[in-house]
Amino acid sequence: LSNDALHSTFANTWNMTIELGDGYTTFKAAGDDPYTWLQAPTCNVLDATYVAIRYRTTAKRSGELFCTRSDNDNIVANNHQWKWNASGEWETIVVSITPWQNAKEGATFNIFRIDPLQANVRAGESIDIQYYAFFSNEADAKGFNFDEYKAKLAYEEEQKRKEEEAAREVNWPDPTFTEQETAADDTN
Repeated sequence: LSNDALHSTFANTWNMTIELGDGYTTFKAAGDDPYTWLQAPTCNVLDATYVAIRYRTTAKRSGELFCTRSDNDNIVANNHQWKWNASGEWETIVVSITPWQNAKEGATFNIFRIDPLQANVRAGESIDIQYYAFFSNEADAKGFNFDEYKAKLAYEEEQKRKEEEAAREVNWPDPTFTEQETAADDTN
């Protein structure tokens, strides 16, 4: 993300700074209860029952996810919390975010509120997050390979670019001639 895209993505941020790293985002607390709002993807709530999060931190804190939905905008009723392992190394945690309080079939997300560090946070504590990826089951969440996913997206993007480029090319007729056409030209 560019800095402009970063600030429009995390448009409503409280008590923290957000910085881009090399393939990750650093969330740094400026005080207690730092959070940010994200525009949620349009997907069925029941298709997002697990979240895989790739992170690193030394802060002994929890993370929390809140949402509003098309069938229930009570953000307090729609939250999930987990503990980070404060090893300072890159790790992936898979969190069950089920059940979404009485979610109706076809309900979609409206907004996510992410509290990357939660519970008596001190200014300066930080966490690096590479991704939040949502899945309908635990096996897919645990089996997710971000590098393969990125490579697949890059390949698909390159294929699309090639197809668009090919569509813009002018296809001239093949300039081959029959022997009769060549002989006729020689007589003129």
